[in-house]
Amino acid sequence: PGPMIRRGSSHGLTAESIEAISMVHSIPWYLKPAISGFFNFCNSALRWASYIYVPASKAEMMIAGTELTLSVVASRLIRKRFVSENRWVAVGITSVGLVLIGFSHLMDTDDEDEVDVANKSRHTTGNLLILGQS
Repeated sequence: PGPMIRRGSSHGLTAESIEAISMVHSIPWYLKPAISGFFNFCNSALRWASYIYVPASKAEMMIAGTELTLSVVASRLIRKRFVSENRWVAVGITSVGLVLIGFSHLMDTDDEDEVDVANKSRHTTGNLLILGQS
């Protein structure tokens, strides 16, 4: 047998993917850092705000899981990249975990009093802030 022919990655950039992001190249070079900085600022503000409403351990789990899930979805929808079945299974498992963590505050079986209702409302607000930053 002769030398192996390199075929490249089965999930790499395609012509369709390159075309989907071609508008990025039309942005002037001096605006690219400002756009990135603006979104990083918004992300930091929303993360800080979510820590006010949700315990930090829960918030970090939800932030990390949401970023992983949405990065795969965005790579498929925006960049038109091929995503393997294994990765979609992982996204599904992560999404189920996010829902369980996100609604864990509703599973509290204590008596419903005004403090509990206010606390559950705070957690819901924190969850929405976490989704907003992703």
